[in-house]
Amino acid sequence: MQYRTRDRDWRPAYRFLLQPRDATDWLAGYDIDAALPPRLGPRRRRWVTGNGQVMLTANLFLAVADGQERLSLLRDDEELEKVIATYWG
Repeated sequence: MQYRTRDRDWRPAYRFLLQPRDATDWLAGYDIDAALPPRLGPRRRRWVTGNGQVMLTANLFLAVADGQERLSLLRDDEELEKVIATYWG
């Protein structure tokens, strides 16, 4: 699956494989999130907004609004908590 924003070419968003999976294949990610303080986990989130979407992966926050992308590096827990409270509060 690909996506495109204003003034940018098409880029991959997801890649689908035909390899069968078992539910236990996904348990490794839960161990990582479980080690985080409850207020900070999970560290991979996505949310649709009225004019775009926001995505959080570890300490990278991507906001897409009206076709424009803004990528931010969250440098500390305070910035991370603010983003989580704003979009996933």
